[in-house]
Amino acid sequence: MRTQGRKVVILGCGWLGQIVGEALVRKGYDVYGSYRRPEVEQKLDDLGIQGFELDFNADLNLPEKVITDADFVFAFITPSSAKSISYDALLENLFRQFPESARMIFSSSTGIYPKDAGEYDESYEFDPSLPNRLLPAETAIRKSFGNRLTILRLGGLIGPKRHPAYSLSGKEVLNNGMNPINLIHARDIVAAIEWFMDNGYFGRTYNLVYPHHPPKRDYYSEATKHFGVEPPKFGTEPAVNRLIEGNEIEQNTSFRYRHALDNFDDFLR
Repeated sequence: MRTQGRKVVILGCGWLGQIVGEALVRKGYDVYGSYRRPEVEQKLDDLGIQGFELDFNADLNLPEKVITDADFVFAFITPSSAKSISYDALLENLFRQFPESARMIFSSSTGIYPKDAGEYDESYEFDPSLPNRLLPAETAIRKSFGNRLTILRLGGLIGPKRHPAYSLSGKEVLNNGMNPINLIHARDIVAAIEWFMDNGYFGRTYNLVYPHHPPKRDYYSEATKHFGVEPPKFGTEPAVNRLIEGNEIEQNTSFRYRHALDNFDDFLR
């Protein structure tokens, strides 16, 4: 597939956006990425990403140079980014500025599923009466952009220099740690996005969660030992056995997860 000269716009070029953007720059794409804090501009420039300043709560009008001839648009924007307007209105407003030929990917979250115990996959039927900021946003942009849009519900983000074992180190956790992990490596997110771009496969919604779900007590104990930091202290309260299935993308496409969660050397770079 031709990549040279093809244009990608990343709305919300933070930790994940920078990893995705850097990978696509290496493949020959022209990548633009929005930032809110001026100090991020130099980091994007170092990665080969053409940065542009955008405050989602001030002016939503994108620069003409960003909109023109965009082939792909990614929104890595969290609900907390929307303060002056609703989350769904923010996403729709931004997406509508791009040409109809542009294809879009929205990084949603497995946080869309209930916090209750159970196994959740893409067939889950939501109760629209329950509080959920992600569901109306997904519904609105799916209705507006249909087959131009793919939604990826991401598990807990891990990757280079980012692992929850560090933030949990030494902390007291009330539950007994028997709830399963639901994580996804940033490199697998990159690979999935590249697969959709290469294959023109849009109009779908998939969970991205690595299909390995050991109990948190076991996993984080092993991780903190490897990283040389203090393990968390788990309590005695029963855990919530909440498991997010991420198998459907492998069943329906040729994409395959490749970044094992217990390859801890992968998180030190």
